[in-house]
Amino acid sequence: MGLETKVLNSINDTFESKGLQPPKVWFEYGTLWADTENPMGVRFIKESIEKVVISNHNNEVEVTKFEPTKREPWTQWAFDF
Repeated sequence: MGLETKVLNSINDTFESKGLQPPKVWFEYGTLWADTENPMGVRFIKESIEKVVISNHNNEVEVTKFEPTKREPWTQWAFDF
């Protein structure tokens, strides 16, 4: 499951565990957007993101090197957090 999906699921779980309707949230070009007027909802969203990012990756950045191939003759690096 990708990071974006985990974050969205975490947000929904957080709101539902508090008996609240989750706001509309979505990712677009790597940014999470949320439609909410509730400052408490913003806090719940932030905590949900931190729970996924920090707990799943121990607050570390994992670096992976992809070697060149015939089809893609360049080196690429992936940074996971």
